[in-house]
Amino acid sequence: MAMNGASVLVLVKTGDDDGNGNPVYTPVAEQTGLSTEESRDLIEAAAKGDDHMKHLYGRMSTQVELESLYVPNDQAFQAIKQAFRNKEEVILRRSEDGQHVEEARAKIENIGAEFPDNDASTVSVTFQLQEPWRAVTS
Repeated sequence: MAMNGASVLVLVKTGDDDGNGNPVYTPVAEQTGLSTEESRDLIEAAAKGDDHMKHLYGRMSTQVELESLYVPNDQAFQAIKQAFRNKEEVILRRSEDGQHVEEARAKIENIGAEFPDNDASTVSVTFQLQEPWRAVTS
């Protein structure tokens, strides 16, 4: 059976735990559209005498782009924008069928907005994962 999309919840650092100094992350936003792309660099490994290219696998990267409706002065959008300006990492938590399945630390690469005539305004945020997705165990 086909799945009706997936959700990604964005968690922004909102402080430090008084007890042990660990950062506290607060959920601030979900999206209306989601795209994700995983890629891996290929390293050329052919020798002079080889007739065909050969490659070794290199580093992996994952990019996630979220889109949501633009609401002026929305607290969630402001929290993401503040994390971007402060160069803070966020946590992305992916869900399927209402269940959290995986999460990863991410940096915000860019924030864009589209304000079309006679249509809903949207905001898109692109994230670069700083680690592979890991299973949520709670």
